Amino acid sequence: MEKVIALLLIILLIIIGLIKQIIFLIKLKKRLNFTTSYRNKFISLVNKLNSTKKIDNDIYYDLTESVNKMQQELGEDGILSYFADNLTGIQTRNYQYLINFLPSLRKIDFGNSIILDRYNDSVFCCDDMFVRHIGTIKNSISDVKKTFFNPFLCFSFGVKFIITLPISIMKWFGFISEKNYTKILQSGITAIFNMMMTILSFAGSIISVTIGWKDFIKILSALFSK
Repeated sequence: MEKVIALLLIILLIIIGLIKQIIFLIKLKKRLNFTTSYRNKFISLVNKLNSTKKIDNDIYYDLTESVNKMQQELGEDGILSYFADNLTGIQTRNYQYLINFLPSLRKIDFGNSIILDRYNDSVFCCDDMFVRHIGTIKNSISDVKKTFFNPFLCFSFGVKFIITLPISIMKWFGFISEKNYTKILQSGITAIFNMMMTILSFAGSIISVTIGWKDFIKILSALFSK
């Protein structure tokens, strides 16, 4: 009976891990669709601006409404480690490019070749950020799909879900913020703890399924009694 329970527990954790990865995949696809849609609207806005020399307010307002979300989605792909603008004298680090460039589209002087060159460079830079981030998400989607066929990884994800469940519940009830929740999950201590618990859980489950804990304790006793 003990072995059956242990086997069922392993299967349950694998299923939990698989479901967790499926949910993560759905979220990644939503992020990919959002980024792709935003990029298409951005390109459409720029193309209309270049052809008519007037900004399409409908597209511009649509992009502006979700620019904070898009900048956050881009993450490191949307940040320049160092930015310098010789025209304005601005010099700064960790520059959020999209959120600062988008408002400038309303006041482009197409008669000024210097400003026009900077405008074109900025458009290419933003588009490169979108493409780079789309590639990042696609790589993540590919990696997640591979885990579906790896029961060991699914098991580890299941164990991680159980371990972090108390922290998740605290976040759901508002006891900790989303920012602190992310920090806790991404901390080195949490990663080491998750790894140790996954190894111990897997080893314990194998022992329960194969020889059982009673026989295992007997073997250990015999070894240490020598």
